Amino acid sequence: MMDDYAILVGISKYADTSTFPELQGPVNDVELMKKWLTSPDGGGVSQSKIITIVSPQVIPTDKPDEIPPLTQDFLKAFKKVTCQNGDFIKNQGRLYLYFSGHGFCDKKSLTPQATLYAANATRNFPENIFGSYYALAAKDLALFREIVLIMDCCRDAEINRPPDIPTINLSGSNAAEDVKLLCIYAAPKGGKAQERFIDGQYRSLLTHALLKAFAEAKPDPYGFVTSEGLKRHLRESWSSVCGNIPAPQPEIVLPTLDDIKFRSKNQQGILQVFKFSSPLTSSTIMEIFNGENQVVVQCDLQPSLSSSVSTVTINGSSSTYLQFDGEIFSLYLQPGYYEYVLSSGGVSRSSLFKVLIKGGENVSL
Repeated sequence: MMDDYAILVGISKYADTSTFPELQGPVNDVELMKKWLTSPDGGGVSQSKIITIVSPQVIPTDKPDEIPPLTQDFLKAFKKVTCQNGDFIKNQGRLYLYFSGHGFCDKKSLTPQATLYAANATRNFPENIFGSYYALAAKDLALFREIVLIMDCCRDAEINRPPDIPTINLSGSNAAEDVKLLCIYAAPKGGKAQERFIDGQYRSLLTHALLKAFAEAKPDPYGFVTSEGLKRHLRESWSSVCGNIPAPQPEIVLPTLDDIKFRSKNQQGILQVFKFSSPLTSSTIMEIFNGENQVVVQCDLQPSLSSSVSTVTINGSSSTYLQFDGEIFSLYLQPGYYEYVLSSGGVSRSSLFKVLIKGGENVSL
């Protein structure tokens, strides 16, 4: 989506190889996640809004303290996505934070969390990237409407290795309670993540299972895979994914509010684009009627400069965020004939349009 961003981290090579043996999967994991994120049937995120941070093919063994990726590398990426001229940016889209490599969690913590060891970590100086903290900070500051955290790493329960807490001014936001946060951990507290040789390459088991779930999980009545449906599919399919080598089930913490929804390859309907002839200047309601004169979609469209967000209600379901830049938006509709009605400031206008099986021209509004 236009307002969605992602930071993907994959660390396979470490300075202290006796403590952190080389991994084969993380760099592959990042490529697989990026492929899904940029797919129209996946995350639909623009490549320009995805930052990848991975281990280089050759590491500078003469400077172990400088082996990338470093903790600061992620902090710089986080600032790039969330700040402008030193000030936080409020974004109406979704933020994906993905981590693959060696990791741990704080044994004393009473809430689910995990952190990824940085490449220059050693037994005595365990530099790390506290993924859970960054996700919670983004929620506390309401920097995005939705946040998806994926920690594909071990969660060894450590007492003497504290997570590195970044210096972020958590001033908080009244809008934080409306932010949806989905956290997906490769293993329960104290558990080990695994990597396997799958389809000709090494992959982390959670990433493999998660991408299968996005493709195979049963969509809801409106054609989306919900975070709850994703969790259910992962739980039910985990033993078959593991095969003859068992692994602890992932821990998934669902949003406290409504579900986060993901596109599904099984999504029914055709993606139809709607375009205004000129940018919208006032709030507008659009209703779409099917051939039986039933309202199947209702959109609350807001101008690009409005502080409010655009929403869509499909077949009477609860309203969800609609990506709309003031001029263009898109919806999934079944092939057939429809009528739209636009209402703004007490004035209404309408027109018929049709959705073709293979997709057609933009619907001009």
